[in-house]
Amino acid sequence: AIWNDAKISGESYFSSNEFALKEGNEFYEQIPNYAIFNFRFSQKFNLSKSAKVEFFARVNNLFDKIYYPQFGLPEAGREFIFGIINEF
Repeated sequence: AIWNDAKISGESYFSSNEFALKEGNEFYEQIPNYAIFNFRFSQKFNLSKSAKVEFFARVNNLFDKIYYPQFGLPEAGREFIFGIINEF
């Protein structure tokens, strides 16, 4: 069956109680808490006994959350990543 080598995975990342310096300030301030969710789907195909190919799609920041790992520098919004992995 085609779906025997299909994989679905998810990740979550929660950040809290992180501190950083704000520009023009000599004291550390707390960065707002945030949670990020990622999703990945892949399908592997056996081309021969020694050759395999895997197609994958990944979505980082699934819910398009705006978050700041440091003051003044927001992280990227939702990202779509597609790829192919060959094994010989």
